[in-house]
Amino acid sequence: MNRERERAIEIFHILDREYPGVGPTINFSNPFELLIASMIGARATDESVNRTTKSLFRKYPDPQALARADYETLVDELRNVGLAEPKARYVIEASRILLDRHDGKVPCSMSELLELPGVGRKIASMVLGNACGQPAMIVDTHVNRVSNRLGLTTSTNPAIAERQLKEVLPEQYWTRWNFLMIAHGRAICTARNPRHDVCVVLHLCPTGQAALRTRAA
Repeated sequence: MNRERERAIEIFHILDREYPGVGPTINFSNPFELLIASMIGARATDESVNRTTKSLFRKYPDPQALARADYETLVDELRNVGLAEPKARYVIEASRILLDRHDGKVPCSMSELLELPGVGRKIASMVLGNACGQPAMIVDTHVNRVSNRLGLTTSTNPAIAERQLKEVLPEQYWTRWNFLMIAHGRAICTARNPRHDVCVVLHLCPTGQAALRTRAA
């Protein structure tokens, strides 16, 4: 095992102990709900998504119901999460594709998920990792920022960062890495003024070590 992989695994286990209960913050009870909630969650807070889906899934509990949804009505129901017009169009079209091509079931395949309108690698990976039980590296803003500061990625391009993280982390760690990075990114490794003085992985972080040397100089 090379040193970078050892370091990545050590970071994982330290943060896993630091944030033992972290997991998906979007409420869902099946793969379809996770897919739709993730689609309407683009550029919206998880809190607003959960408020919206609480009533949305009572009215549209499956692809059959959502495929028949009235577009204008659905736009009104998605106002609170922003970008309501494209999101309403995407979820209706995606539901129809699920019915036409997949017997109303959410596919557990990256290529098939990416064929759905409004679904990119982040959403597809979220579904694969948390609804399909497949190892999936979910790269969002927090994952990209914190992983880069930790020296585990060298690019802000999500696709490149995803590939680099998959190379350095064994696949059993992939899905949970996302939630640990989000938790640490919000609590400690913030976008501005990261809290190096209370960071539990400071000794493994090249960015933090450089900041300490600068402070001491």
